[in-house]
Amino acid sequence: MSRIQVTSDQLRSIYGQLYDILQEKASLHLPDSDDPVSRKVNLQLQLFLANVMEMAFNSLKIDGPPANDILNSRCEPFDLELNERVRKSYETWEEETVKVANLRRAAQETINNVWTENQKEYLRELDLKIDTESVTGTPDEDSYRPDHYPIDTQSYADSLESISKTQSRLPHMRNQLQKLQQLLQHFQDEDSGI
Repeated sequence: MSRIQVTSDQLRSIYGQLYDILQEKASLHLPDSDDPVSRKVNLQLQLFLANVMEMAFNSLKIDGPPANDILNSRCEPFDLELNERVRKSYETWEEETVKVANLRRAAQETINNVWTENQKEYLRELDLKIDTESVTGTPDEDSYRPDHYPIDTQSYADSLESISKTQSRLPHMRNQLQKLQQLLQHFQDEDSGI
């Protein structure tokens, strides 16, 4: 029995072409890859291709590493249990993401409702104070007289006197400031001339 001689690169290429053709045909006839039936069919196709390649190894003389090493380097054995755990983890993650989004939306609504209620309560209290003020006393001219509001005349007089002293000293202080600026400029000019 004669064997077909192939290199390891040719074997990888054959496997890749067969894999791509099977995936293309499967995608034409199956729904999205997220569908459980599609996942099972794709898994069966991968197992079928691996079996076909193993059967073909008996008829091939491969230059390079052993055929099983080439196949394993191209395709890792598929772990159904691991795949199922990953799928369930993704489902859980999506559910938690939806819960977080709903909680964020609900929290925003709750904050808005609390703020609106507090604002309404505060406005009601203000309206009540305004109503009681207008009922208990109507403003008359007596309530606007200066003697109606007590004023600390001593502190007022002290403040006026302090302002007056500051205004009288202001020209002298400006003059002193100008002299200091000129002196500083003179020193700077001497330093730059040295």
